[in-house]
Parts: sequence; C-alpha cells; structure tokens
Amino acid sequence: MFTSNYSSVFFVNTASVQTTILGFTQIMQRLVRRHGQISDDYVHISRLLDMAGKLDPTGCFIVTPEEEQQVVSAVKQWFAAPGNTNWLLVFDNLDDPDLVDIEKYIPSCNHGTIIITSRRRDCVRQGRRGLEVQQMHHMESIHLLLNACSIPKFGDLGALGK
Repeated sequence: MFTSNYSSVFFVNTASVQTTILGFTQIMQRLVRRHGQISDDYVHISRLLDMAGKLDPTGCFIVTPEEEQQVVSAVKQWFAAPGNTNWLLVFDNLDDPDLVDIEKYIPSCNHGTIIITSRRRDCVRQGRRGLEVQQMHHMESIHLLLNACSIPKFGDLGALGK
C-alpha cells in the first residue's frame, strides 16, 4: 500500500488560503487523534504539539481565526521535528500562487517529501524539480505519483480507481 512507504501522508488543498488553513487544521486533528491513541493525557499532548491550552480534556481543539496561524506553525514544527523524516505532504491545486503564498506553508527542514500540484507552469520555483504532465485519468495520476515518490509497486492501489 502507498502509505506503508511513509510514516504519515497528508493532502492539503491549496486552492485558497482558507482551504490551506483548513488542511493544516485537519492535519492537527489527525496528530491529536494519533497521540490520543497512545495516551489520553491531552494536557501533555497539547504541549507536545505546541497547542498548549487549545485542547480540551477530550482532545477537541478550537482556535479562533486569529489563532489559525498558530495551528499552521505547530504543524510545520511537527514536520520539522528531528527524527520525523518519513512523511509525505502533498499541496494540491496550487493554481493561483498569487492567492496562496505556498512558501508560508512549507516546513523549514530538509527531510520528508513535499509534492506540489498545479495547473500552472510558473509554480515551480528555482531549485525545485518540476514535471509537466497533460490531463490524466485518475489511475494515470496515481501511477505518476507513485513513480515520483520512487514507489515501484502499485499493489493495493488498484481499488482506489473504482
């Protein structure tokens, strides 16, 4: 399976700033749930995830619009943590780089794997590797993603195309 090659796989819809922040909020929710399976000490989990005071005793968190950037920063910090190197983060639909400054959302580390999808050629920045493709069917895009991540086996992904 695709996810067995990574410890964590995340997709963020970067069509707008709102969907990008929502994607980071969903990542934080997954991280809280994951830690909650190990321990239900949400005070400790909130400190681990740099969300102190934001989690209630059941693991739910609520942030105001003013605090959304704190969630983004906390998630980026999780990606950049030493030893947390085997993750995949896909920024999908970055079709308007003037609307979403993707640089604000890319973790500051040299580990992990980041894929940015866009319909625009100018979204590939200096120093990044780009691959131009034509419109594809769903299964073709899965094959391309697997090849880009150096995953040789298609395996169980065939069921996703149905």
